[in-house]
Amino acid sequence: MKALIIDDHKLNRLYLKTLLEKNFPNLKTIDEAGTISGALGLFETVNYDLIFLDMELKDGMGFDVLKEIKDFVYVIVVTNHKGYAIQAIKHNVVDYLLKPIDLNEVKSAVKKVIKLQEKEENVKSSVVHAEISKTKTELENSVMINFKNEYVALDKMDILFIKALGKYSEIHVMSKSRYTSYKNLKEFETAMTDLFIRIHHSYLVNFKRIVSYSRDTCHVTLSDGQEIPVSVRKREELFKKFKVF
Repeated sequence: MKALIIDDHKLNRLYLKTLLEKNFPNLKTIDEAGTISGALGLFETVNYDLIFLDMELKDGMGFDVLKEIKDFVYVIVVTNHKGYAIQAIKHNVVDYLLKPIDLNEVKSAVKKVIKLQEKEENVKSSVVHAEISKTKTELENSVMINFKNEYVALDKMDILFIKALGKYSEIHVMSKSRYTSYKNLKEFETAMTDLFIRIHHSYLVNFKRIVSYSRDTCHVTLSDGQEIPVSVRKREELFKKFKVF
């Protein structure tokens, strides 16, 4: 964690820095600035996590610094002046400490920052995990087809059925397009058991696209109206998949 002390009195900066170094070893960097312009100059090169801010400085007010601070930079006000507390709180400062500095108050304020930072990191971690899971799911829900000297990505849900063409396969999708693959039907069946079911020696069907089964014709009707035959030995497997009662 990187910290910056902004105070126009050198002794105040030194005293606070000494307290922090003795009590908070996780503050790896503790810089100092005696002016607003000096602090803003440091902002251009260093990304601080925590700022200790006096409210009245020789070249301006602490609010001139607050309006330049980025999100998720925590601020603890350390000042002689009570009158700015309400306005400072509106700028979401973590704590407002009055001089002379009380060690227990400093400890309490810094611990608040550490908890807030941990919470922020957990949120970031959750977001990253969610994005990874989303990407993984998207990859799991897609299949890449080698078609006419190029690879075509297809969403599995867009595939209606895959038909055997000898040692090759023909993939039928919702857009009415057809793709010929060099993979045989058995290879697709093995790789796509999560969503597809073999209902005939020549057909692998997306069971999410099946809307009905006809006992008279022994065909399933797909969501686009096409009818696909079901072999006798595959009917029981189909019924189990759909839990027919």
